[in-house]
This record gives sequence, C-alpha cells and structure tokens, in this order.
Amino acid sequence: MKRTALLIVLLVASLSLVACSKKEEAQAPAPEKAAETSAAAVTEKVAEAGAKVEEKAADVAAQVEEKAVEAAAATESAVQAATEKAGEVAAQVEEKAAETTEAGKEVVAAAVAAVAGAVAATEEKAAEVAGAVEEKAAEATQAVAETATAVAEAASGDSVVIENTYGKVTFNHTVHSEAFDCALCHGEGEPGALDMGKDAAHAACKGCHQEKGAGPTKCSECHVK
Repeated sequence: MKRTALLIVLLVASLSLVACSKKEEAQAPAPEKAAETSAAAVTEKVAEAGAKVEEKAADVAAQVEEKAVEAAAATESAVQAATEKAGEVAAQVEEKAAETTEAGKEVVAAAVAAVAGAVAATEEKAAEVAGAVEEKAAEATQAVAETATAVAEAASGDSVVIENTYGKVTFNHTVHSEAFDCALCHGEGEPGALDMGKDAAHAACKGCHQEKGAGPTKCSECHVK
C-alpha cells in the first residue's frame, strides 16, 4: 500500500515537471524569431541615429554657411576700408609732395635773392672803398705836391722855415705877402717877426686855410720830419 502511494506521488511529480517544461517551452520565443526582433531593433536604432546625424550635419552646414557669409561680408568691408585708406594716404602724399616742391621753389628763390643782394651790397661797398682809396690817393698826391713845392720854395730862399719838434714848417712868405695884406698876419703897424705858439699858429694858418678853402690843413701836410 505504501509502495503504491509512493509510485503515485512520483508519477504526479513527473507529470508536473513535464507540464512546467511544456509551459516554459511555449512561453520562450524561438531563437530565429528573437534574432529577427533584435535585427529590427538595431535597424531602427541605426535609422534613428542616421536621422540625428543628418539633422546635426544640416545644422552644422547652415552654421558654416552663415559664418562664411559673415566672413565674406567682413572681408569685403575690410577691403573697401583699406582701399579708401590707401586713397586717402595717396592723396596726402601727393599734397605733401606738391607743398614740398612749392616750398623748395620758395627757398631757392629766397636764396637767389639773398645772393643777388649780397653781390649788390659787395659791389656797392667795393665802389665806396674804391672811391675812398681814390680820394685818399688824391689827397696824398696833393700833400706830396705841396710838400715838394714847400721844399722847393724853401730852397729858393722865398720861404721861412719854422723849427718844430713835430716837424719843420715851411712858410712861403712871398706867396702869402703877394696874395694877402700884411696886416692879416702882422696886425696894424710896421710888420715884424712873428712869435707864435702852437695855438696861435693853428688859429692863424690852419684857420685861414680852412676859411679860404686852400692850403694844407692836416698835420703831415705842414709839418715835415
């Protein structure tokens, strides 16, 4: 009896195990079907990723195109500004060149005028010097002639030689007595020898020569050493 019950229990347990195994087999998908499901999922994921990549690429391309347009506009603006600046610089250079040329002409003209003025002044000064030299030469010639005449007159006995430390003075009495009245030098009364000092002689002789505009008036023209 006990043995029969044990067999029944074992049989029931075996049937239960078989039933569970069948159920699991019914619930578990077949390997081929699972592979197909996995491939479809992968394809879907790849498609989604590709769509995202295409969308991102489109965004990047749009941004690149926008940046390229902005860069082209900036480059064009920079080129235009550089061209305008170059034109301004060229105009300034041309203006400065014209000013420099004009200033150079003015400097040259001023230099030429200065040289011409200096030459004219030099010629004028040279003429003045030449005139002064001629005048001095004429005076010297006259003084020499008068001195020679005085010496000749003194040698002829018609002159009076007055001794002086500065130089002898030769006075032609005959010439003076014939040209002027005796009273002019001797005063009123009987003419006699004259005793005159420096001041009296200068006043009488030099003063008369200056007044008459004739005769020596310089020291070396009367005094001969």
